[in-house]
Amino acid sequence: MSRLDPFNPHIARDFVARAVEVRKVRARRAKWILEVWGRIVLKYIRVRTSRIDPKIPCLRRSQQKDSCNMRVKVWLSLLFAWTCLSCGLEQDITFDEPEKAPPEGAFVTVAWDENDGVPVFLNDLDKIVVQDSLVCRLWDILLAAGLEEDEILSMRFDFQGEDGYRPSQKGCEPLEGENLELGYLDPESMLLIWDSSLGLPGCYSVKGTVLILGEAAES
Repeated sequence: MSRLDPFNPHIARDFVARAVEVRKVRARRAKWILEVWGRIVLKYIRVRTSRIDPKIPCLRRSQQKDSCNMRVKVWLSLLFAWTCLSCGLEQDITFDEPEKAPPEGAFVTVAWDENDGVPVFLNDLDKIVVQDSLVCRLWDILLAAGLEEDEILSMRFDFQGEDGYRPSQKGCEPLEGENLELGYLDPESMLLIWDSSLGLPGCYSVKGTVLILGEAAES
């Protein structure tokens, strides 16, 4: 179950809160940097202008010109620094998010060949009405998990409820893949529903289905 943790719907809310907090920290940091930089620039200008010697007229003009040029350069650099900081604050903050946004709604895990299982979200599948319920086809669920049709037909399937119950525990053998064409899953109750033409006993009507387990059919 730990491999399904990235799909936790709380991740999206945690990510937004974290982004807001980082924006606040960056804003405070930028304000502090600008205040310190402004004090340094003003101090530097005072020191430079205080070195102008009024007793030497021939040098005073050139020193005043150099001081003016220096002030322009300093203020331009200050303006450039402020622009860079402002652009940085407006950029989107990104973290190492999941490659795919966490889907919503009920899901069932399909496992076969000793893999870790593939979660199939039922909201993404087409629905039909069976026994007055809006359900998903088991066949569509297996296809969405990545199984090919010929693979499904060559396998048998057992099912597990959220309480750990499996039909095989009650002596009901795993079903051949072809039977799943007439099997359905209710996204609301996660109840397995079977077409009456199959004549299956009640042990296959698993409640709260969480796992569909496939295995190679015996030859």
